[in-house]
Amino acid sequence: MRKVWSLSIVVFFLLCQTYGTGRAEDSQVSQRKKILVTTVEDTADPPFDADDPCGVGTIEDLPGADELVSLREAIIAANNIVGAQAAIVFSPFPPGSVLIMSFDDSDFDTQSDALPMLCRGDLIINGDMNRDGLSDITLDGSLLSEGQNGLVVAASGIVLKRLTLRNFPGAGIAVSPQAAVITVTNTTLTGNVLIGNGAGVSLSPVNVQGATVSGLKILNNTISGNMDEGIIVLGGEGNASGNVVEATIKGNTVSGNGRFGVAVFGGRTSVEGEVATDNALDIDIVDNMIEGNALRNYLKTQ
Repeated sequence: MRKVWSLSIVVFFLLCQTYGTGRAEDSQVSQRKKILVTTVEDTADPPFDADDPCGVGTIEDLPGADELVSLREAIIAANNIVGAQAAIVFSPFPPGSVLIMSFDDSDFDTQSDALPMLCRGDLIINGDMNRDGLSDITLDGSLLSEGQNGLVVAASGIVLKRLTLRNFPGAGIAVSPQAAVITVTNTTLTGNVLIGNGAGVSLSPVNVQGATVSGLKILNNTISGNMDEGIIVLGGEGNASGNVVEATIKGNTVSGNGRFGVAVFGGRTSVEGEVATDNALDIDIVDNMIEGNALRNYLKTQ
């Protein structure tokens, strides 16, 4: 009897070791309003309107006319949730499933459109469907036009984890305060794979004065084979001034990118007549593996 009891304790301990992280993450998600993505097709069916940068449509409008929920519709619904925190999760698609950004809204061109910005704070998007700690979902931007990004963070408290973003002409993930929301805090990008994009991760207030980005954590991502920088941090871009940017870049593997592995451009930059001045950066870069990029890292905070 004692041997059986001892064995039970050992088995219980091993189960806790194996599934403890998953349970903690499940608890994080369970406390939120969950939006389940049920199709890999890129759609925005009525009553959803994807013309607005944040989109128009609510969680009550799900599913759309096709009785399915796309990632685009899920982001729009999350952007318009009132009060509750949200989590976007995925149906158990086969691991490695690809969501190609192919939606074209009602404008006059025939180009596919980027996803809506992440405009509502306190959102989690988790691409690990089977809780094995790896990305199971790939977002592909190969049909988008020049400069268009993958996921654009324009609000606070957003967590993007275990997603693969590839072939976006701009950045796979862009953290970009907008004129309407100039403070972005406590955003975490962790365990993602960013490959074959214009840049892996971009952090830049564009044409914004007095923006604050703080508590940004870029942790344990794999960032490789992007055309330009693996990670690029700009104190300001265009006519941007008086911005404050604070971030931690830790535990990432950054390799084989077309320019700098990690580039930090600080307080004073001038590009084609546009001047970004008097921006303050506090960037903590530790314990990353940065190798095989075309150019050495570039760090300039003044």
